[in-house]
Amino acid sequence: LDNMLEGCQIIDRDWRYIYINEAAARHGRSTPQQLLNRTMMDAYPGIENTELFAILRRCMEERISHQMENKFENPDGSTGWFELSIQPVPDGLFILSIDVTGRKLAEMETRKQLDRMSALRKIDLAVLSSFDLDLTLIVSVDQIVEQLNVDAADVMLLDMAATALTYAAGRGFRHQAIQRGKLRFGEGYASRVALEQRVIQLQ
Repeated sequence: LDNMLEGCQIIDRDWRYIYINEAAARHGRSTPQQLLNRTMMDAYPGIENTELFAILRRCMEERISHQMENKFENPDGSTGWFELSIQPVPDGLFILSIDVTGRKLAEMETRKQLDRMSALRKIDLAVLSSFDLDLTLIVSVDQIVEQLNVDAADVMLLDMAATALTYAAGRGFRHQAIQRGKLRFGEGYASRVALEQRVIQLQ
């Protein structure tokens, strides 16, 4: 067990680590020496309130096996995904863990790219199926909010005759005052963006 690439650990009935190999300790950003003879709750504060611990408790009490994929938040703030095989043993529970973080990150990136392609397709369809600029902008703003995971977004169009920016479409704003707003050149950050043709970020 000491030389396995998979993580192996044995938790006794008091939730104390009585065996853990290097791989399992590394999965938790720790070492066997730091974990042995400590309880899970002491090593990972708050773990008793997680879905994982609820499953471990059920396996411990009912003496049953369970297999699952678990997202684990490490004490240092990093996140990992693991395939877990939980087996009852005389001393408590034996847990076999396989790190699948790389695969999960790749899946998430692929899903994100597919979502973005789908969003662009929806905007394309709105442009091609209608000459209505308002409809195109509404669809575009909806997709921007969803894909960028922002609270609110709006589009302001440049009115050269009035030398101002006027509201055209938006989503997520609590008040409708922005819909009646008009920014003259030189007023506000949106006006600066239009005039200077650059991104402005505010903290």
